[in-house]
Amino acid sequence: MSACGALRCILSVVWYRRCLPLLTALNPLHLCSFLSRVIQHGGGKFFVLLISVYMLVRGAVGGMAQAALLPYFRERSYDAIAYQRVDAIANIPFCLKGLMGSLSDALPLGGYRKKYYMVLAALAGVLGVCLFSFVSDTFSTRHIWLATVSIFLIFFEIATCELMCAGMYSELMSTNSTVKSDFVTFAFFNYTVGNLFGRGISGVITDAASAQTVYRVALPLAAQVLIPLTLNFMPEKRGPFCVATEKLLESRGMFLMALMVAAVSVGLAIVSLTSIGGLAFGYCIFGFGFLSVLLFRTLPLRMAKCNMYLFCWAVGNISISGALDYFFTAAPACLPDGPHFDYKYYSTYTTLLGALATLLALWGFHNFLVEWTYVQVAWVTSVVKALAALFDYIIVRRLNVLAGIPDAAIYFFGDAIVVNLIRTLHNVPEYMLIAKLCPRGLEVTAYAILDGISYAGYNIAAQVGALLTSRANVATTEAEGCDFSNLGMLVLATQVAVPICLAPLASILLPRVSISADLPSEETQSPDNRERSPTVDRRSTEELDEDETHVLHQRACNRAAAESQAEARNKCTSLSAVHPANSVPTEVDKQPLQSIEKTCDTSTT
Repeated sequence: MSACGALRCILSVVWYRRCLPLLTALNPLHLCSFLSRVIQHGGGKFFVLLISVYMLVRGAVGGMAQAALLPYFRERSYDAIAYQRVDAIANIPFCLKGLMGSLSDALPLGGYRKKYYMVLAALAGVLGVCLFSFVSDTFSTRHIWLATVSIFLIFFEIATCELMCAGMYSELMSTNSTVKSDFVTFAFFNYTVGNLFGRGISGVITDAASAQTVYRVALPLAAQVLIPLTLNFMPEKRGPFCVATEKLLESRGMFLMALMVAAVSVGLAIVSLTSIGGLAFGYCIFGFGFLSVLLFRTLPLRMAKCNMYLFCWAVGNISISGALDYFFTAAPACLPDGPHFDYKYYSTYTTLLGALATLLALWGFHNFLVEWTYVQVAWVTSVVKALAALFDYIIVRRLNVLAGIPDAAIYFFGDAIVVNLIRTLHNVPEYMLIAKLCPRGLEVTAYAILDGISYAGYNIAAQVGALLTSRANVATTEAEGCDFSNLGMLVLATQVAVPICLAPLASILLPRVSISADLPSEETQSPDNRERSPTVDRRSTEELDEDETHVLHQRACNRAAAESQAEARNKCTSLSAVHPANSVPTEVDKQPLQSIEKTCDTSTT
């Protein structure tokens, strides 16, 4: 073959393997096909509800609430540590997803497992926005607890509505293998667009009026989700009102884990409000150890390892955002040689670039990274986060000024710009993995544990970061003296070194398979079905035999109360012959519910 022929072959390979997929992904018809698949698999009403929840509530209201919190605190002369602690309260509702998920799975309201929980959460969020919007400046300045309650209620609406929608599309994904990542990508896309809008207008409104005006604009956006909910846009069927005691017994490990995540998170919030640094740090260590052990005691092994990685990654993201926010927006009187960013630049322009970066990450993931393994994507996110933090270090140490580079230019490469991109690349694969692992009928609880354990980690990271900021003697207000001399070393230690050290955990805890590929069958089974597999470990089988024995005993005893004692004894004897006590379930276990209810477990009778 001539040199020209060889070159032609090489170019053909590059075209078909690299260029052609890229041009296909850029085709507008590709986007239309993507949206049509979402509508086809979820329905037009659910499509509208996803936009209402993820774009307007999760994205716009959440972005406005967080963007306006910094100027809201500075207008009332609160320091960075108080701001960071109250900002961390926004994570608590996400940690309470375990409680809400368990309630919705076990206790339907009005026959619906999702609808009315979302309605109650929406009303709570509207109340939170009203407290920010209409309480006088004098009262809110003297009572910092008001901001704590308000931010909690707003994000309680966001967390609950997001959880219920995630549980709904998880059910659709688990029943239709052709969906792949469509719902997850569409949800993150809407969140990114809404967050861009919310944060974008927050800076402009704050500079023109006040932070309180931002919350007034957010009020109708927080309330609009009530409209599609009252019109039954959630595609769930109404069932009878009953407490699912059998589901609680059969999957009590998952419910226990979800409730413990909520309990530990509430305790952390209470401890953080005491402003006692040593107590908060000690509780963080206890919470991390307790939840880590409980994960492997209550969940299937694969799901436990996935959640453990998310927990460690979140805890490793030690937050010093309070000190950095105050540094970047410090007035000349406080920091003469500082960046002096105004809120329009800090909230609007940076959010625009951050949103574009996130959209680019979603597009790249959906078209290219979906064929990567979970481990590869986890390593990429850790390295990108560490590199982005180096730019923050350069600005804090004023090295860019020595090189003649403006702060506004180099800040675009910092952690604040790519933080949503990193979280997107990190969270989307994990959501898809949990969707493949969660047991049928417990999708909401599985997502509650996933989000709850992640945000519990972020909350621990925020409390540890606040303590480290205090110990590093970083002063952020004029009354304290405005001292940021130790902030640079704090950035290197918490934002660069820790993520790199945690990256190898992905190789230990995450599966080494393609994100788009199906997991092996024994890894995707629910705890109840796994005991029927011959490859399951002995410990899991014994625990699940105990669960089923208890349920069978309860059913048989309820039926025996209506029948004669002699008939009940005959049924117990017949079961004893075909299903000895403490044995691995056979084909008898796979009978319909009516047949199983006619039997009795002799080991517990």
